Amino acid sequence: MEWQRKLRVVRAIGEKWYELEQYSVIIEADDVVSTVTKSLLWLFSLLVVTLTAVNYGFFRWLLRPFQRMLGVIQAFDLRKSEPTELPTSRIQEFAELGERLGGLMTYVRQEYRAQKEFSENASHEIQTPLAIARGKLDLLVQSPRLNEEDLALVGATYDAVNKLSRLGSALTLLTKIENREFVPAEQVELRALIARNLEGLAEPLALKQLRLSQDMPQARTVLGHPGLLDILLSNLLKNAVRHNFEGGGLSISLTEAQLVIANTGDPLPFPADQIFERFKRDRRQNKSLGLGLAIARRIAQLHGFDLRYAYAGGQHQLILVF
Repeated sequence: MEWQRKLRVVRAIGEKWYELEQYSVIIEADDVVSTVTKSLLWLFSLLVVTLTAVNYGFFRWLLRPFQRMLGVIQAFDLRKSEPTELPTSRIQEFAELGERLGGLMTYVRQEYRAQKEFSENASHEIQTPLAIARGKLDLLVQSPRLNEEDLALVGATYDAVNKLSRLGSALTLLTKIENREFVPAEQVELRALIARNLEGLAEPLALKQLRLSQDMPQARTVLGHPGLLDILLSNLLKNAVRHNFEGGGLSISLTEAQLVIANTGDPLPFPADQIFERFKRDRRQNKSLGLGLAIARRIAQLHGFDLRYAYAGGQHQLILVF
């Protein structure tokens, strides 16, 4: 209840009497403070909301050229030959940024093309003389004038030429993978691909008398590049056969989540975290280039897979997580 002042007056006007009453509300200091505080808070909230809306709209308009540039950068593809058109802006800073980005994109694309052409030309130019050398060595082996010592030297040279040829092909493939020249764009059935690779390894499996066990109850399809996935599985299976005991075991397990290829074998002669590095190999395997697992991991990364290694219970395990 509000306190009030009351003024009462009785007056005679003419022959009549009148009674007048006047009321005045007494406003306390607490009420004044409370009212003023509420008003200021309301005005401040309205000011904050207004400024926020105005600033949001202003900065969206101001940063619109930057957002368009960001969209162009995200859509940038090295493999496309068309020049990249960056949006123009009347703001000097954004105009300079667009000019710098355009020059950088042109430079990167030119470097990519130069590197691609170099790898293709190097591969062709290296393989051609190597093929000629192999042909000459084949003819030399058939010569009746060679003794056993000469034949051994020719055989060692032939092996070195073949190794150099495989090395060139492997490095060229790695370069193409790292340049993202392959696009994973097809559905590939892994169980059928594994079966086809095992058919090609039938002879090495038989020579080493390896016990093969398979656990692939259902088909598993992934989005990928058929050729690269074939190389990936081939490298993993060949590695499991090459680094195995005679009479050892080889097991393959395929589930919806992962592929596990396990084989018996001696422990690694180097730290396990180095197994996917280039040219890291067991020195006891003279025919190995040390690039098979490095290529396999790069192919896995290109497809968004994770290739892991583990050694337990006398078995090497290569685990491909989809």
